[in-house]
Amino acid sequence: MKPTCSIVIRSYNEEKHIARLLTGISQQTIRDVQIILVDSGSTDATVEIASRFPVEVISIRPEDFTFGRSLNVGVSHARADFVVIASAHVYPVYPDWLEHLLSPLTDSQVALTYGKQRAQKPQNIPNIKFSVIGSRSILNCASHILFATMPMRRSVARFGNCTLTMKRCRH
Repeated sequence: MKPTCSIVIRSYNEEKHIARLLTGISQQTIRDVQIILVDSGSTDATVEIASRFPVEVISIRPEDFTFGRSLNVGVSHARADFVVIASAHVYPVYPDWLEHLLSPLTDSQVALTYGKQRAQKPQNIPNIKFSVIGSRSILNCASHILFATMPMRRSVARFGNCTLTMKRCRH
């Protein structure tokens, strides 16, 4: 059976954070999820900790790592129509986190949504700029911006220079 969503987590030496994220995912109201951890050569206990959860671990060599490549590798293993990108150092605060992130995708005109994140903005990271093209919006950002949580339709999940087709959703 196809899961409701596939969650792709990119990791490198995240032993301090990964258990909290995976525990939070396991406590969600949406339970039929596929969790894919793309690890780029962690030398700490990240993979060992993740292996205690129902997670598919995909390993890539550190020298093959780019943000886009690791996400593409994870998405290529996704079985669901919806893919949630989650950084290994974030965690859900509420048990209906996935439910709220995925609900806008019931509208076929929505290709991507994103969730509120509480953290300080690191220095030297540019602000995200939105521009409208036709009936959709394009999210333009520098290639090094990391999205903490972002679900999308698998059909639009192709990462290169981090330009994605999306519609902005507000609740």
